[in-house]
Amino acid sequence: MMINLRAESIGYKWSSYEPNEFLNIKIPDHTPPGFRRLLDTIKVLHRHEDDFKLIHCKHGKGRTGTVVICYLIWKFNLSFDEASSLFVKKRKVYSSGVTICSQARYCRYFDSFMKLEEFARVQYIDLLKNNIVSLFELEQIEISGAVDLSSHGKFIVKLRNFCEDESDVEEFMQFRESEFQYSQESASFEVIPKEKLVIHQEDLCVCVKLVHNKVVVGTVKFWLNLELELLFANKDEVVVTLPWTDMDGFKGTEKKGAKLFESISVKFKRSS
Repeated sequence: MMINLRAESIGYKWSSYEPNEFLNIKIPDHTPPGFRRLLDTIKVLHRHEDDFKLIHCKHGKGRTGTVVICYLIWKFNLSFDEASSLFVKKRKVYSSGVTICSQARYCRYFDSFMKLEEFARVQYIDLLKNNIVSLFELEQIEISGAVDLSSHGKFIVKLRNFCEDESDVEEFMQFRESEFQYSQESASFEVIPKEKLVIHQEDLCVCVKLVHNKVVVGTVKFWLNLELELLFANKDEVVVTLPWTDMDGFKGTEKKGAKLFESISVKFKRSS
């Protein structure tokens, strides 16, 4: 069994393989798999562990590392750090494991998920089995320690999630400037939707960039799983705060341009 994780062109004719020899699990590049897809992929690896031969993406590091590290966590009851070290040791080509912040975050999600009490894991897996997706309401995004907009340009804040088959990412919201409330004194601003904003997927990508004279000065994005954040906090409303260093730059790299702010807080709740 060979498993391809590339959503883009894979560079060879997989149709030449027998159906039981090849499996496509399409994950967009520089992106973590949705958490439900990640669990499904772990199940596939377990089901085919006796005839499993190869798993790959483009470079065998980001998407492959995410899936393999999570499988090692599940299979051998390892921590994220232990599984990551083992992946690097056996992979040999790279001196580091998963380096894209959002992919590493989803590995840590999986590590934390496996440490939950059994009833909590079963509760989530039941949602998965019955194809039930919770609804979430985004209440506020707060950007703290932001640059002075009067001389640096304007912020653009967008929201993205996966398309239906999760092989690509699509934008579903760009906030208007009228929804920004900037505080010069605290060097921060809030993005508050004017109307109730309901999110229909548990995986959410927040993208922020600063544009000055039509030139992108800096850009970052990050993925969160809203269901898990609520589950881990055991609450129906949470605020998740990420520092600048824990966000993805251009194509998942550390190339973010000028530092735009110190941190972002995303406030959301389960929607009724």
